[in-house]
Amino acid sequence: MSRRCYLTALALVVLGAIGTLLAQGTNELKQSYSNGDKSTVVMKTEMSMKTMISAGEEPAQVTEGVAGMEKRYAEEIIEAQNGMPTRTKRQYHYARETHMETGDTETEAEATGLEGKMVEIIGTSEKAEVKCANGEIPSSAQKRLVSEQEDNLFDGFAPPKGVAVGDSWDVTGGQALVTAMETDEGTTWVFSNAKGRLAAMEPFKGKDCAKVEYSIAGKATFEEGFGADMDLKGTAYFAVKERKWLSFEMSGPMLMSGDMESMSIKGEGKVSFSYTVELGVAEFKEVEEPGTEEGGEPGENGGGEGNE
Repeated sequence: MSRRCYLTALALVVLGAIGTLLAQGTNELKQSYSNGDKSTVVMKTEMSMKTMISAGEEPAQVTEGVAGMEKRYAEEIIEAQNGMPTRTKRQYHYARETHMETGDTETEAEATGLEGKMVEIIGTSEKAEVKCANGEIPSSAQKRLVSEQEDNLFDGFAPPKGVAVGDSWDVTGGQALVTAMETDEGTTWVFSNAKGRLAAMEPFKGKDCAKVEYSIAGKATFEEGFGADMDLKGTAYFAVKERKWLSFEMSGPMLMSGDMESMSIKGEGKVSFSYTVELGVAEFKEVEEPGTEEGGEPGENGGGEGNE
């Protein structure tokens, strides 16, 4: 073998060994924030359902429809401590939801109380507050925003310690998923067999990422008295250098059954959730402050009831 061929072969062996060591190394997948971090976020939830409703001797009524939510917002971390945001600015460019009422097909997407709003989430825990620069936002939306800042949405999906490719762990973030999917407050969820697994280290959107695979089974009991079972599977990508989740997608079948008043309800469908982030990009548009009404002060922040 010539000296040149020998050196080439040696280089390939060394590169291969380095690649193997990198793949076997441990990776901490805990998200971390710094002052000035900017991003654009798109979050979607969708549920398609075919429902059969029967009452006494009457023929069963079958309905099909889709309900869901979509948000697109710009975000900037104004202040962070120990990797957690303590003051966050967001502008919701799009925030709409589609409702599917019993007996109806899907309705047009309606703007929620967050669409078009410029908000700041300040502090954490009981001292947290939400300020809106251009109007009011529902109190329920304020609580959710504080919860998102305090809980760091995907911490419960991350492993408790560094992991190597092939390692798996128990997922404790089921409730965070419920928060993200904006399930009604009257719904109780119990999660079982929730697992995460580091499947690979690979490029995603031009960044070195950890590819994580998830499987989560859950059972919901609705305030109206009926229940639903979900079996979700998904994939997420975590940018290792930037310490940020870039993408999170999860979907699976949903089976519903139970009784409500004098009706028996059975349904089957699919539920899906997606969260995508573009790092370093955040477009904030100028907003007008609320006008002063005759005989009163300019509109205060938050506090109203209504859609999120």
